Amino acid sequence: MFYINIIDEKDGSFELIDGDLLYLYPDLAQDNLIALSNEMYQAFCAQDNGKTKWIGDKFVFEETVVDLTALLEQQREEVRSKINEFRDLKNRSGVYVEALGKWFDNDDMAYQNLLGFKASLDLIGDYKTAWICADNSVISDFDKAKLTAVITQIMQDKTANVQNALRHKMALAHLDDPANYDYSDGWTRTYDDYLAEQTNG
Repeated sequence: MFYINIIDEKDGSFELIDGDLLYLYPDLAQDNLIALSNEMYQAFCAQDNGKTKWIGDKFVFEETVVDLTALLEQQREEVRSKINEFRDLKNRSGVYVEALGKWFDNDDMAYQNLLGFKASLDLIGDYKTAWICADNSVISDFDKAKLTAVITQIMQDKTANVQNALRHKMALAHLDDPANYDYSDGWTRTYDDYLAEQTNG
């Protein structure tokens, strides 16, 4: 059995004492203790948050105050981070250059290769080379015009995805349920999307 020892009747403060440990309180008069029923003890265990008071002859449980403003901002920040991650994923998952009818890699390494070819063109003038596309097909006459088309498409898609991410984050700022916000629309179609479409029929 558990007991309540009232510390201050005015503010309802108390201590909970296990009956098996009463011997540790030799100076405590048992007449001043309040025996708890099992039901009362179980209610205390289930609802106590460290702010419980004993008022009159019962527990008074204080609800934990949740800072909803802080909680919403935390959820928004978490979703903003996911939007940024999704934006970055889209910007490295391949672009389609309609004029060439081909998909091209656009991750960091691929972009550096494109810039490397541009540097060669700037140094020695226009020439043709073989270029491997995202699907491992080869363009045998890849030159300055085709390079320009690819880089232009990469930059257009990147700009579109940055703007779309900003749109989603602006919409997110006005929601009361940011954790469930769907930010899946408005992104550029990538090579990864194309492969998924082919797999799903």
